[in-house]
Amino acid sequence: MNKRKKILKEEERVQKSYLISYLADMIRIHYKYLKNKDFDTFNQYLNSCNGIISIKSIEERIMIYREVDDVIMRKYKLFFAHYELEEPIYLVSVVGKE
Repeated sequence: MNKRKKILKEEERVQKSYLISYLADMIRIHYKYLKNKDFDTFNQYLNSCNGIISIKSIEERIMIYREVDDVIMRKYKLFFAHYELEEPIYLVSVVGKE
């Protein structure tokens, strides 16, 4: 693999990592103040970040959804109640408090 391809591949990895962290934080902020009221769908959150990186395939979107779920579990002790990209997000607390 030439250097240019390596650079592009590494840049894409960093962009996805940033996107996952950003989405987890934005979702957590919404939950902090509104709990599960008026959540957008995960695809709406993801589409709002098209300026950072464009994720088109369903497989990639699901992978990012699961990665965001992992981040909010580790950082905030919350998890997604479902993996539906077009349904409003619903979070569940592992500590039993919403």
